[in-house]
Amino acid sequence: MTPENARAAAILAETYGFAKPDVQGLPGDAALNFLAVCPTAGRAVLKILPAGAALDSAELPCAAMAHLAAIQMTFDTPSVRTRGDGSTVGEVSWFGDARLAYVVTYCDGRMQATLPALDEDALVKLGNAAAEMVAALADFEHVALDHRSSWNLTEAAAQVTRCHHIAPPYDQRAARILARFTRDGLPVLSALPSQAIHNDLNDHNILFHVRNLTATPQAVIDLGDLARQPAICELAILCAYSLMRQPDPVAALVALVRGFHATRALTADEIDVLPLLVKTRLAVSLAHSSARRAAGEDDPYIAVSQAGARGVLDRLDTWPERIVQARLRHAIGLPGVAHRKRVLGYLASADPRPVMDASNGLILDLGVGSLVLGADPAHGALDELSRRIDQQMDRARVVTALGRYLEPRLLYAADGFGGGHPTSERRTIHLGVDVFCAAGAPVFAPFAGQVHAVADLDRPLDYGPVLILRHDLPDGECFFTLYGHLDPSPALDWQPGDTVNAGELIAHVGAPPGNGGWPPHLHLQLLLDDLGLGVEFPGVCAPADMHAYAELCPNPACLIKGVDPEGVDAQIEQSPLLARRAQRLGTSLRVSYRKPLHIRRGFGAFLYDHTARAYLDFYNNVAHVGHSHPHVVDAIQRQSALLNTNTRYLNGRILDYADRLCARLPDPLSVCFFVNSASEANELALRLARQATGRRDMLVLDAAYHGHSSALIDLSPYKHAGPGGAGAPDWVHVAPLPDVYRGEIREDTPDPGGRYAERIGAQLAALPDNRACAAFIAETLPSVGGQIVPPAGFLERAYAAVRAHGALCIADEVQTGFGRLGDVFFGFEAEGVVPDVVVLGKPIANGYPMGAVVTTRAIADAFDNGMEFFATFGGNPVAGAAASAVLDVLERDNLPDRAHTLGQRLSAGLKEMATRYAMIGDVRGRGFFQGIELVTCRESRKPNAVAASAVVERLRDRGLLVGTDGPDHNVIKLRPTMVTTDDDVDTALALFDAAFDNVSRLT
Repeated sequence: MTPENARAAAILAETYGFAKPDVQGLPGDAALNFLAVCPTAGRAVLKILPAGAALDSAELPCAAMAHLAAIQMTFDTPSVRTRGDGSTVGEVSWFGDARLAYVVTYCDGRMQATLPALDEDALVKLGNAAAEMVAALADFEHVALDHRSSWNLTEAAAQVTRCHHIAPPYDQRAARILARFTRDGLPVLSALPSQAIHNDLNDHNILFHVRNLTATPQAVIDLGDLARQPAICELAILCAYSLMRQPDPVAALVALVRGFHATRALTADEIDVLPLLVKTRLAVSLAHSSARRAAGEDDPYIAVSQAGARGVLDRLDTWPERIVQARLRHAIGLPGVAHRKRVLGYLASADPRPVMDASNGLILDLGVGSLVLGADPAHGALDELSRRIDQQMDRARVVTALGRYLEPRLLYAADGFGGGHPTSERRTIHLGVDVFCAAGAPVFAPFAGQVHAVADLDRPLDYGPVLILRHDLPDGECFFTLYGHLDPSPALDWQPGDTVNAGELIAHVGAPPGNGGWPPHLHLQLLLDDLGLGVEFPGVCAPADMHAYAELCPNPACLIKGVDPEGVDAQIEQSPLLARRAQRLGTSLRVSYRKPLHIRRGFGAFLYDHTARAYLDFYNNVAHVGHSHPHVVDAIQRQSALLNTNTRYLNGRILDYADRLCARLPDPLSVCFFVNSASEANELALRLARQATGRRDMLVLDAAYHGHSSALIDLSPYKHAGPGGAGAPDWVHVAPLPDVYRGEIREDTPDPGGRYAERIGAQLAALPDNRACAAFIAETLPSVGGQIVPPAGFLERAYAAVRAHGALCIADEVQTGFGRLGDVFFGFEAEGVVPDVVVLGKPIANGYPMGAVVTTRAIADAFDNGMEFFATFGGNPVAGAAASAVLDVLERDNLPDRAHTLGQRLSAGLKEMATRYAMIGDVRGRGFFQGIELVTCRESRKPNAVAASAVVERLRDRGLLVGTDGPDHNVIKLRPTMVTTDDDVDTALALFDAAFDNVSRLT
């Protein structure tokens, strides 16, 4: 025990009656803190105050804790232990010095600083809990409440003298923040009422309860900085530290404000000053810690928030403060811009001169679901866009077309527009109205005004020549109109300050490449405030900022002749889809993810939601060669335009496909039956086996799923043994799943494949009543069972055992066929076996309704017993065209080889993570068929479904789609599309790493 700990133990024993306490030091700022654990007294914290501390200041937090103890709050607070004489604060001897000290109870919980980024729910609850504390302290009074402190936000301006101690460039940034606070923030605070506040709700003073990987605010400690301050200071301090680990600090700020406002209503003045107060607190923190370090103090706790403060300042500076204010205002139901109503009233009554004439213009759809953008919406060339727009205008016989306001456009998610990570939220919401027309078309000023800014933004995909006019209202307020993609003349002849008359010609529509390379059009935008950005004001915004920018940039269509503003308003769809779904679709049809996705489009390896946010799809294996593959789409379209009918007519399309498919399969698999789905295919396989053998019983693997028909539900333990299931009927016999990680026979058992196969043989030999099975049906690599890779020799010896009992072997290749495993085209080839029946579905035609059963001539002939088999549109010409196109793409682009190479890379990356995250029990799979089994303990291998679900949800939020499976729902399954690239694998690995890190820090 250190001398300090020993002295603290002695004080606790002598003054507070602790019997032989175990003492250890705790971090702290000014006071010395010691955790004491005593068998009789429990746990407590001894606080020894700095030399010279005043008695009334020491008694202040004790009185506050006593006050709060009588009030019901989300936050627990410590209670004060009394000394032998009944007092709470008293003198102790600390190595010869007389110090004031007191003891408080120890609060359980996880320090916020040790947790990962909090989700939205936790942030809202945290804001709510802070507001409850503000309300609880509103009537608390104490003589020491008005003490001066350099930590009080109202006294922050004095810290500017310490800013030179901060490392560049944050020294100048902090000085500017504090100067602005003195000018703009302090007058607001001075006008607000003050009360007692905690005054230091930092991430080391807030404790959380973590259960099932969900963090909930639990307690607040260290009331030593209690002071009388405006209540908004409490929220500002909470936000400053709570944003430090948040990937999106503005979204986190909004959530905290929502929670706070729900309990203690915020005013417009408080909301508007909050972003500045957050930055001010961060600047004060940097100044404090840097100055103390410069003075020679070496306590690590001094600088514990330095990196976080710098990071938050960096990220907050990427958002204009007025936009942050508008988002916060929207969150609590306040108008985003104070003079918006006056400007809109002026626009409605002022009879503006038309900027352009778009009478009878065509309204274009350039949104997420638009085909005008071409096949690949995220990489469409502008010349192709121009050609498609011209085609639409020619068909409609118009000379103008309009691009909609607040339209989410995938075009802006293209790589050329920047935005960082492909799955990050990008600026996709169009803030103006476009007028597509002939280059050179005139553009007129709608109102009298002045030239505010003019420039030639000649960067690719930018505006080219751009002009902003300022228009003044009679009451002194102003607004702006922005014109982009102009011709250099006369736009660039204007100078800032030039006077413009209403109706005056100000510009002509430009042509590519000088207009940024775009199809000829005018981008028209209304601005209620240019945010000091001038011509750099954004023409698009991120979906999260849409409401804020919509307040700042109203629909400008009222300035265009012949245009109904409502007709070009394309706000993101807000219809209650979940409620409509519940009304019209069966409620047993579930949606994926805690926050359901509204998917509007897919291309390649990505899906896109209604805001044009991209999601890397490692889940939906139906789109085998990628979503909306152009070759497959073209094949479907061409064949649909020619013929689509049933197979009772002769047609070479399906026969050509059957030839190609059988060429991929070993002899004697040579006869095809085509149906509309995998469930139909497995149902047919069941009928084939029963007819060919004259038997009824079936053998299936545990946890298997083979389809949704009544017979297949009976045949699928995943269904009949799960919720709502009635158990296995007497004709279904269930064999152990060949899982060497958590199954009955583990990987350390000699010859586990043989042992599992022996169980199948024994089971077939012991059927009741001398019955015999018609067939053994199994996915060659069980997917629903948990992405299982059976041990070597299992399938070969299991098939041998099955055939020894006169039964057939059915290979369900729905999940694993067509090269997904990489080194083999069908899963059964990995063990060199040949099944009697192969079932194919889902990926066979890239999602077009089709399934297939391929079998031997003998089995097919046995099935021809006089009863006709007919699936009305099974194997129709369009399905055949789609399936042939899938084979074209697989062969032309060597996609199985890609799955093999990138699958190894993916597996290696995940296995490396397993060395760092104890929750990863097993990583398994082949090619683009992989699974990650999560456990609570590697020794017991106890399944951890909670962690698996949490990882999946965090990946969804970060833009990667995966799912869970396995009997205990603890296996994360990965089934990327076959067009997944090296970059996609790298992206997925980075997102997995972040998600595992987040979840592991909550365990």
